[in-house]
Amino acid sequence: MNKSLINIIVILILVSIMAFLISLLSISATSKILLILSIFGIKFLLVAFHFMELKNANAFWKSNIIVVVVIFFISGLFLK
Repeated sequence: MNKSLINIIVILILVSIMAFLISLLSISATSKILLILSIFGIKFLLVAFHFMELKNANAFWKSNIIVVVVIFFISGLFLK
């Protein structure tokens, strides 16, 4: 596929995720925290692997990014 087409698709996915977050205003706080942290992780990994081109990086950097997302998710669950 064309690189610019892939960029447009990823940007549309990120914008739709943000629109989904805005629609979460009427659910309970615990569910909202879990959904927001999950969507944050997906967005962060999309940006890291696509726009920062970590898919071509060393395995250390790939695992390091994933560990950071997992640590952020776990710490967010305990700080509610």
